[in-house]
Amino acid sequence: MKNKFENLLQNESLNDNAVDKIASSLKTLDMLKKIINNLLLISRIENNQYEANEVINFHEIVNGLYEDLQDRIDDKGLVFSNKMEHDFNFTGNKTLLHILLYNLVTNAIKYNKENGSIVVSDGFLNQHYYLSISDSGIGMNEVQIENIFNRFTRISSDQDGQGLGLAIAESIASFHHIDIKVTSIPNEGTTFYYCSLLVKKLN
Repeated sequence: MKNKFENLLQNESLNDNAVDKIASSLKTLDMLKKIINNLLLISRIENNQYEANEVINFHEIVNGLYEDLQDRIDDKGLVFSNKMEHDFNFTGNKTLLHILLYNLVTNAIKYNKENGSIVVSDGFLNQHYYLSISDSGIGMNEVQIENIFNRFTRISSDQDGQGLGLAIAESIASFHHIDIKVTSIPNEGTTFYYCSLLVKKLN
């Protein structure tokens, strides 16, 4: 269907109204494709179709994310601070963990305020490693926090997206036996804590 629409756009006899309708249909098809791919990703994760035997360094992933998202961060005038202090390695699936952190950082960008901030930090709590991503954005109330990991849930209807990013993040976290905790205050920002329940700090 997408190929047919794209071929139709090459027809010079189309008027502007027809071109706009075809372009709108192509946009809808792209959105449906993203939704299907994301739902398939969740299904594969929940059915344990991924290997989890790679050595992963969270510091490297966060540095890579900043480079990937720098344009979006700069466009909104955000200050991105990486305050990670530990060179911590974890065994899992690097691609999935990259997606998990990518989804959270993009959320911190999307729901942040202009000229706001994003802070990434880490540490150990009760001998368990944690990673924290905090933003200075619109924040959430208790009801929103309870539902943010549900599929097709969006914090704000003003923002683009299909509401699957955090559902994917939770699936990836569960796959790696990682617990995600959320604290948030409306108009004061949100903090996501990722605590590994299986890996303890070495003496």
